[in-house]
Amino acid sequence: MNKNATVIILLCAALLAAYLWFFADPSVVDEDYISSDSFKKLEQNIDYERDSVADRETVIRDVVNQMIQNQSLIQKKLPFRLDSLALDSVLNPQNRLSIPDVRSMPSDSGEYHFYGLIILEGENYRALLSLVELPGIYRDLEVGLTTVIDGQIVDKALIGRYEKNLTEKTYTEIYINENHEIRVEVDKQRFYPFEQEKRVSYRYVINRDGNIEFSIL
Repeated sequence: MNKNATVIILLCAALLAAYLWFFADPSVVDEDYISSDSFKKLEQNIDYERDSVADRETVIRDVVNQMIQNQSLIQKKLPFRLDSLALDSVLNPQNRLSIPDVRSMPSDSGEYHFYGLIILEGENYRALLSLVELPGIYRDLEVGLTTVIDGQIVDKALIGRYEKNLTEKTYTEIYINENHEIRVEVDKQRFYPFEQEKRVSYRYVINRDGNIEFSIL
């Protein structure tokens, strides 16, 4: 989650507190509420959102370092393709990166798992494609692109998602050609409360400075 999102969450929490203070029944918002589990959970979630920005930056650095250290095991051959059918071969415990434990949201259960997909060797940069499996009882995966120059992270982008639960399904097709041009097609299907499908195509290009540029096709 980026800093803007964190600020928005903290602002919403402040507005909620102001609303409760000025408009709620004083007999409801008192010491009993402040000591309640709901209030403690709200505080816990706010603390998580504030800390998770720094946590995510640390995790991305760990993923980059692990992929570079094990680059002989990471695919480099182009063209590269990833879709829903290829996920089972990717989500193999032998392909999992050794990333330190990542703290989940207080309401989450389970662990995050990280996988290295491919390293692109550019003229001035390296671009690393990785996948993270989020905790939960349903499938929830994210594909991230990170660029590095001289060991320093330059840019990063979330380019793909695979998610399936009782109400909706999201899947992504990713194709990378020999020129490191990345084509992404995201398909989202909603089953409830009504059926709906939306498909969007993107194009990602990495410039000489390692910055990731994208456009909607």
